Parts: sequence; C-alpha cells; structure tokens
Amino acid sequence: METVGTVRAEDENTFTRAAFSQLVLFVFLNGLVAAAALVQTRRLGIGRRALSAPIGAGTVVTGVAGSRVTLGLLQSVLLLAAGTFMFGAVWGDPSATAVLVLVWAGVAAGAGMLLGAWARTPEQAVAIAVPTSIALAMLGGTFWPLEAVGPVMQVVGHLTPHAWAMDAWSAIVNEGAGVAGITTELAVLASVAAVLLALAPAHCCAP
Repeated sequence: METVGTVRAEDENTFTRAAFSQLVLFVFLNGLVAAAALVQTRRLGIGRRALSAPIGAGTVVTGVAGSRVTLGLLQSVLLLAAGTFMFGAVWGDPSATAVLVLVWAGVAAGAGMLLGAWARTPEQAVAIAVPTSIALAMLGGTFWPLEAVGPVMQVVGHLTPHAWAMDAWSAIVNEGAGVAGITTELAVLASVAAVLLALAPAHCCAP
C-alpha cells in the first residue's frame, strides 16, 4: 500500500470521492432550487418588462441560462477549492475537471429552468426540487457507489445524469483520465443539458 505522508493513497481517493459526490449533489440541488427565483421573476412580470425591449424571448432565456450556469460554476469552484486547500483532495486532470464542471453546471441550470417554467409558486418549486434532487442523487450513486447495488439498480441509476457525472469523476480521480477518457460521459451529460434547456420554454422567464 502506497503511503502519502500519514494518509494512504486509497484513503485520499476515498475522501476525494466524497468531495466530488457532494459537488454533484449540491450543484444540481441548488440549480433546481433556483427555480423558485425564476417563478418569482415571472410572477412579478420582470421577464415581461424585459421583453418590451427590442430583444427576443430567446435572448432573455439565454441570459437567464447563462446566469444559472455561472452560479453553478461559482459553487463548483468554491467546493473544489475547499476540498483542495482544507482537506487535500486530489482532483486529477485539470482540463477534464474543468470541462466536467462546466457541463454539470449546464445540466443543473437546465433542470432549474425547466422546473421554473412549470412550477406555479416558489414554494411549489422548492417542494419539488429538494426531494427530486435527493432521489436522483441516491439513484445516481452520490450517497454510495453504484458498484454496491445490483445490476438492475445500476441500470436504473444510469437513467439519471448523476450516475454519468459520478462515472466521469471516478475516471478522472481514480484512473487518471483526461478529457478523451470521459467523452462518453460528457456526451451524455451535454445531451441532457441541451434537452433540458430546449424543453424550458420562453415562459420560464415571462408569462
């Protein structure tokens, strides 16, 4: 067993797994909870007033999506920095980590915008967001490795974007994979983000 100071490499990776599990969980959770703010914006007519300017609904939606992605990125950077400087987490290839963080922020933003488009009140958005996020995180292996469950639940778990994100993080951290080593996971996550953003109609921001 390789020893790194007083911490075994195996233990270090175990802690890093816990760190990226929390990143996957909380970036998505906060992205979904942010739907409440979109509902409130719609109810206050802010989006409608924005559309009175010489811009299209697509511009408004793009701007909102960009702000949501930025929030997800900021939270990810904070979690990465905390894991690195406070606990010595090792994240692997920087390029792969950066791309994965960006794509995951897009998934969270898309999910939040879709929920924000259909929820009727901020309270309803939060009531849906929290249990949905926890359930998807559990199925996707952020609470425990999917290797610990049966084959059927592993298949079910991969119906969630969380499982693909966890697979990508595991490949980066434990196998030293770069961007080329997680192309399948990135393609799946990017597709999920694109579908969610496409399904969030213009009335996510204006009635």
